[in-house]
Amino acid sequence: MKCYGFNHDLRCIAAVTTLQKNTVLKLLSLAHNRFGDLSGEAFKEALTNNDTLHELNLSWNVFRSSAAVLISDGIQVSPTPTTA
Repeated sequence: MKCYGFNHDLRCIAAVTTLQKNTVLKLLSLAHNRFGDLSGEAFKEALTNNDTLHELNLSWNVFRSSAAVLISDGIQVSPTPTTA
């Protein structure tokens, strides 16, 4: 996982760990965390392998288009995507 670089991106490690181990969580809000581009790949991997989460709020973070595309790719292959 690539979750390093900027201090705010370091926070995504806990979020990604939660998503990867999740067996019951259906809604998760990670809004206003200032996650940036370095978090995109980590979220993609976590979403790709999560079959429980139905809604993920990542609003008001600082993803640019490249990270947004990676997250979108993870949502598209996720077994249960609803909202990004």
